[in-house]
Amino acid sequence: MGLSPSTVTGVFWLVVKMLTQHLRELEEDGLVHREVYAEVPPRVEYSLTEHGHTLNQALGPLGAWGAERIRREHSATVGVTEAGHGEYAGNGATVCSGAANQIPQ
Repeated sequence: MGLSPSTVTGVFWLVVKMLTQHLRELEEDGLVHREVYAEVPPRVEYSLTEHGHTLNQALGPLGAWGAERIRREHSATVGVTEAGHGEYAGNGATVCSGAANQIPQ
């Protein structure tokens, strides 16, 4: 079952709308700078402001925490056997994921 072209187009424009909305909010908050170029076709570039860079630095520890949590949870599970059968993970769950759910080390 595939998606119709009109559904894909609708989803695309929804994503564009939401991205634009979020970028405008970040601009209003002083986190990004929006540069509009008088060209055809129109071109807009976004960059972090100094204030945006400080937020990025502040979020670094949160990212490290999340990466450690993923690593810890991944190491607590037992992987899928070569035959593809799920094995008991030790936390009440059965692991039956494939390569798509592998956590990069």
